[in-house]
Amino acid sequence: MTAMAIALDPCRPVIRCPVRQIAQAWREHAQVDGISQPDVLIGAEPITRPGYSTGWHPRFSVPRLAIDVVIECAQPHHSARLAREWLWAMIQTLHHRHAITLWPREGDPA
Repeated sequence: MTAMAIALDPCRPVIRCPVRQIAQAWREHAQVDGISQPDVLIGAEPITRPGYSTGWHPRFSVPRLAIDVVIECAQPHHSARLAREWLWAMIQTLHHRHAITLWPREGDPA
């Protein structure tokens, strides 16, 4: 996984999901055969939608599927860096809780 400040491509589909569905979205889009793909990019999207506070939503981009998944948090992050760091910490926590798999765990069948 790479953390980057990349712009959303307006031609790519964007999937929006609430925080409570991060694990499901990650398993569905960022994993192949139960393992996260190394080309997934961690990023952030500026909030420009009417009715939302200003700030940043975290997101991950999946190049092999040409999609972006934006995590819509109730409280936006104050910077793109904070949004990326929050998502990376959440992804690691989900891995440690066995909700997703970033890399094969020791003792897992190959």
